[in-house]
Amino acid sequence: MISAHPITETSLGVGRGDRIVGYLPNIPEAVAAYLATSAMGAVWSSVPPEMGASAALQRISQLDPSLVISVDGYRWGDKTIRRESDLMEIRAALPDSTMVLLPYLDSDASIPDNFMSYSEFTAEDGPVTTEPVPFGHPLVVLFSSGTTGRPKAIVHCHGGFLVEHYKMLGLHQDFTADDIAFYYTTTGWVVWNLMVSSLLLGTAIVLVDGDPAWPALDGPWSQWAIAAETGATFLGTGAAYLTRWAHSGLRPADQWDLRNLRLIMSSGSELAADASGWIYTAVNNDLLLLSSSGGTDVGTGFVGGCPLVAVYAGEMSCRPLGVDVDALDAHGVPVQGVPGELVVRQPMPSMPVFFWGDEDFARYRASYFDIYPNQWRHGDWLIHTERDTWVITGRSDATLNRGGVRLGTAEFYAVLDSQPDITDSIILHFEDEAGMGELVLAVEVATTSTVEPEQLHREVRRALRTHLSPRHAPDHVVIVPSIPRNRTGKRLELPLKRIVKGESISDVLDVGVVVSPEHISETASLIRRALHGIPTTA
Repeated sequence: MISAHPITETSLGVGRGDRIVGYLPNIPEAVAAYLATSAMGAVWSSVPPEMGASAALQRISQLDPSLVISVDGYRWGDKTIRRESDLMEIRAALPDSTMVLLPYLDSDASIPDNFMSYSEFTAEDGPVTTEPVPFGHPLVVLFSSGTTGRPKAIVHCHGGFLVEHYKMLGLHQDFTADDIAFYYTTTGWVVWNLMVSSLLLGTAIVLVDGDPAWPALDGPWSQWAIAAETGATFLGTGAAYLTRWAHSGLRPADQWDLRNLRLIMSSGSELAADASGWIYTAVNNDLLLLSSSGGTDVGTGFVGGCPLVAVYAGEMSCRPLGVDVDALDAHGVPVQGVPGELVVRQPMPSMPVFFWGDEDFARYRASYFDIYPNQWRHGDWLIHTERDTWVITGRSDATLNRGGVRLGTAEFYAVLDSQPDITDSIILHFEDEAGMGELVLAVEVATTSTVEPEQLHREVRRALRTHLSPRHAPDHVVIVPSIPRNRTGKRLELPLKRIVKGESISDVLDVGVVVSPEHISETASLIRRALHGIPTTA
């Protein structure tokens, strides 16, 4: 049990409107701190400890927090990542903040003089009180990925955030007090906040921190193993994780009892049709797959699923209630059957109330309303199908244009994700004056693959040409050590392209949000060599 946090104005000088930050993994103490912060009318924000000091400070220093609750490190598989030196850097950058340290790696560790121990912080019991606040009062600050610039400090309010979550969880996900919800998420992803909001319905939540593929994909930390152990009725996970399983040849239903699992939500990136079908054959044929796409910016989904509509492999079933989303062409006209810009035509309750520090709303307007007046443009390509379903085909700012023909990145990945020798891939287009440019496909090859590089190149080109078109056949296929993705599974196409073209990694990318950041330089170098006609090896 966790005692109530004595975060009171008299004890620490923290009160309504002050910012409280958690530098915490997905553990019970993080949930308790979020709930206590919201109850007193303060403003919560969290960053996961896999972010180093630089990445964390890019975010939380914008808020001038009164209180920071942190851990001394975290574990990832068999690795122990210590954060003591990062905490000292954060402490030095935030001299006016009260710093609380929860010894997570070593419960007997000594507490630095300029920190308060978590045990001292929670030593005094206090009554649970709530501070009434207006509908639009700030509740939480979420941050954009930081992959294309300084992270935006996106402020969501009590009323809009919670009304939207209550609708999404209670109606679209059909949660009740009988459900057990297991979201695999870090505290830096909006899905974490959605998970905590499940408590609004009386739903129990499962908290997990660690590598789901350690010591093996089907090991005891597998998300399927945890779902079975806890009797979870809901699993919220990333499309990249589901795709990896779908192509592994493994069947979760053969190893674990997943009959309680009635809902799976896939998010973070597009879920290919073959992975969608795999869920019904290899996990449970009597569940609802909710493939969804949304954003930190609105704290919810733009398109997704519902228990009342059909599920089509590779597609998102419907627009959520109250979300007036559509696909528009360059002239603002709705289109069907072809990609258009994802636009929300009418306000949603959970649109941000403002960006922290953006006093004249200039960055807010430029982020969403610079193309279609008074309509929110999110930056995704969206197809509205003839059966009234929806398909995300990639970021509109990452669209490839070969000789005047637009090619969505998602259609490449739908083909590549089904290739048995490829575990991951990323497609980049380097423009030239002639119009066609050079198309580079970087692939991560399965460790079990015995195919020769030249054979792999031929097979990949043939598959893309056959399933898509000759324009989709890449000029170069490069085998790289890993594909850069952020922690929510999104491929980092634009930052990688800028690095390949010569910009420094630190100028275009926050490595704290990247999985396997140690491979970025080598991956970019191999792509650069291919563009210059130099043979590549990984």
